[in-house]
Amino acid sequence: MICGAVTSQEIIVPFPTPLVPVKRVRSTVFVGAIAALKYYDLFSRYEVLLSPTHRDTVLGVVPGSWLALDAACAHYEACQRLDLSPEMAAKLGAYNFDRIGKSLFGTMLNVAKNVGVTPWTLVSHVDRFWPRAYDGGGLRVTRRGPKDALVELQQSALADIEAYRHALRGFVLGMMGPFCTKAYVRIPAGTRAPGNFALVLQWV
Repeated sequence: MICGAVTSQEIIVPFPTPLVPVKRVRSTVFVGAIAALKYYDLFSRYEVLLSPTHRDTVLGVVPGSWLALDAACAHYEACQRLDLSPEMAAKLGAYNFDRIGKSLFGTMLNVAKNVGVTPWTLVSHVDRFWPRAYDGGGLRVTRRGPKDALVELQQSALADIEAYRHALRGFVLGMMGPFCTKAYVRIPAGTRAPGNFALVLQWV
């Protein structure tokens, strides 16, 4: 095992109350996502596959605004139509983190390697970071072992799109990178339900 034997489980971040469905997504997420598509030479195909109803909204997005949920879903549905492998979708997510991570996580990333910050420092504050990117929905974090966390996402229609799930997995991998030697993020079997999914985070 990566993290040794699990001795107990403890919820360290509960779901927010009230827990309401995601209504909007911060435009910064899509600025980075579109940059990732261009970096991996996927943008021209993506642009064709993007719903005409939402094309101008998604492609005209500017940092600091909010994108309605239906437009956000249109972006990830177009990514789904690209028929990417899970690992390629995760690479897009990791690149997105490289582009927008500092704007979402502020100074924590700058001090990560200097003051003994660990992944627990990060995941124990996801309730502060999540609202910077999403209006609605929420996360619960359960400590399953010394270096093993279960992160559950609920009340987001984006979770029903496979391309989003793997992009978020890649984003989280990029997010954990400055805090540990090696990170592992996977989507556990049997955790999917409409609007919900989970990630297992492990590290050394």
